[in-house]
Amino acid sequence: MFNKEDKGSNVLLTYGKALIRGIALTVLLLIIAALIYNFTGLGEEAFDTAIWIVLILGICFGSIYGSLKIGRRGYLHGAVIGALYTIIILLIAFLIEQGDVTMKGFLIRFIMSIVIGALSGMIGMVMGSRD
Repeated sequence: MFNKEDKGSNVLLTYGKALIRGIALTVLLLIIAALIYNFTGLGEEAFDTAIWIVLILGICFGSIYGSLKIGRRGYLHGAVIGALYTIIILLIAFLIEQGDVTMKGFLIRFIMSIVIGALSGMIGMVMGSRD
């Protein structure tokens, strides 16, 4: 799934690639969720749940990619990628929603992203050790 040629070469570059891939997956899945929401008439609660799932999948994908590429300390790199992902998403949301972001919601997402990122980083290390 992922090329491991440059394993451990440049951590910051790998963080950037992981974040771009995670956010790209998030944007793609959000477009799909919005289309489904628009054409099916699901309630707002279902759409909020879909947003949480999409965010989790974006963090997982980015953290697994990053830990596979770096090749060591998957939990740490996954947690950092998850935290950076959430900060970037918060900045985007703040720019789009014009300050409608609450501190409580951000803290919940931030803690969730660190935990999910760390777990995904460990999954990435397990996946990388099987090769």
